[in-house]
Amino acid sequence: LPICAWGAKDLARVREIAGTTLFAGAALGLAIGAAGQLVVGQVLAWMNTPAEVIAQAISYARVMVAALPLTFTVILALAMLRSTGDSTASLIALAICAIVVLLLTPTLILGLFGLPPIGVASAAWANGCGAALSLGWLAWYLVRRGHPLAPSMELFSLIRPKPAVLWRIFQLGIPTGLFFVISACADVALMRLVNGYGPHATAAWGVVSQLAAYVQFPAAS
Repeated sequence: LPICAWGAKDLARVREIAGTTLFAGAALGLAIGAAGQLVVGQVLAWMNTPAEVIAQAISYARVMVAALPLTFTVILALAMLRSTGDSTASLIALAICAIVVLLLTPTLILGLFGLPPIGVASAAWANGCGAALSLGWLAWYLVRRGHPLAPSMELFSLIRPKPAVLWRIFQLGIPTGLFFVISACADVALMRLVNGYGPHATAAWGVVSQLAAYVQFPAAS
């Protein structure tokens, strides 16, 4: 949708689509985040999470699901920017997020520079901070460039549900959404099997998954 409006030079339509998309993403993130806070313990127990690490796993998961509105906003903002032909800024924003996560995670785990050591949840807090900083940089970049999607009162006023646009977004997004849901379910099933081999296997799987995410996400984006 943004590509068509951008190609037609219909900037008002571009902002309208962007506003509706951001509203939908934030609302979905809030809904999933709220539901996740309620069921995270049960889900991790069903996944055979080892008793030695389940408390830390719950603390990590709670932070991650709480940050979903921000995470969804960043993902959608970068996708819309790419649809306008600017893939370089999206890559820089992703790089900022990755660097913050790489630096902040061990800092919080070890409690360096006077920060409190917060264990496994450090990775989740680092992800949230990385997303916030990359979004902040993206806003600064768009304003400096005078981009039509730069944060402004006009754009903020359009962050609301518009049924016709929402319906079209859902029509286009359902196939991709189903793909990611199925992939996530497969990952959960595999994680349940891995957890059965104890905390060391769980830790090893987590390391491999994190490294794979660092490599795959920028390429997939």
